[in-house]
Amino acid sequence: MMARSAVYQVLVILALSALVRAGGHFMRLALMAMMGLMGMWLMHKLAQDYHHYMKPAHAAGKLLGLWKRSIPDQEIEKLKLESHLPFVNENAYITFAEILDYDQSQCARRLVCEIGTTPYYQLNAHEKTIMNILRFKQKNDAHSVFRTAAALGKITKDTRICKNYFSKCKLSEDQMKRIMKVF
Repeated sequence: MMARSAVYQVLVILALSALVRAGGHFMRLALMAMMGLMGMWLMHKLAQDYHHYMKPAHAAGKLLGLWKRSIPDQEIEKLKLESHLPFVNENAYITFAEILDYDQSQCARRLVCEIGTTPYYQLNAHEKTIMNILRFKQKNDAHSVFRTAAALGKITKDTRICKNYFSKCKLSEDQMKRIMKVF
């Protein structure tokens, strides 16, 4: 009878140890499930943020009729015509005075000065356009500020002088060229 109770005790101990071991595995399984749910929730939040920021672009597309299944021919012709215009609103041209108002760091003036240091035949299309706009005389102070910056570049032919003269601008030459490529 003693042997039988010893066997029962051993079986109970083995069963308890199996439960403890199974409990450890269950805890790992529960932890992994919670981490998976948390990852899914984070992906859900990321998708919500993406859609939140893309709504203005989608709304603009709807407004222009870009997300329709079919667009009337007259709308297509209107969009083609507008794509060739420099600005959608003809009265929305930016003046030199407005550029000066926004150019507190003098980066636009420094850019014009640095473009002026390069011979005209070595300029790219954007730089040539800027210099051609400045060639035409206008009767306002803002335009003359940019003409003076271009003249400083042409006279000195040294970008370091432009950088020193317009020292408020902290952008490097490469950064300024990359910004100009965007426009």
